[in-house]
Amino acid sequence: MKHKDTRLDSDALLVLDALSRQDDHRLTTSEAKTVTGISDNDYVRRRFNKLESADLVTLDKDKNAPTPIPPTRATLTEEGTGKAESWDLDPKSTDIRSAEERLLRVERRLDDLDSRLDTIEEEATRDPESIPELIEARRLVATLNDYAVDELNADLGKYYPTEV
Repeated sequence: MKHKDTRLDSDALLVLDALSRQDDHRLTTSEAKTVTGISDNDYVRRRFNKLESADLVTLDKDKNAPTPIPPTRATLTEEGTGKAESWDLDPKSTDIRSAEERLLRVERRLDDLDSRLDTIEEEATRDPESIPELIEARRLVATLNDYAVDELNADLGKYYPTEV
């Protein structure tokens, strides 16, 4: 998903979702790591930076933390709060009620897979041993496409790029 020219992957959206669920709409990198299940503080900090680039959070240092180096802390902006309320954020959520919300999730997942596919195709042209990964990515995209069409009656043709 792209917002303000910043590509937000599913983990960035997972962090945004975690922030929106906090009473004060703020988390340090360690807290976000714990809440989301992401295994690396540096990875969380990079997601914080993506969200900041998209004007969805502000970043500062938590000077009250009992650590020698203050951790990075993200706080939702007003725009971030609004987007968190309007977007279907949590890719692992099972609490999906409407077909529109399910379709939004499938579209977001297809977007993530399309991005992965582009990366794998670039690698495959440089390294022919990457072709099995390319085939697997194509299979995943086809599976999601079939699911969206069969289960959600989605017209994915309107999302097919006409220009490359």
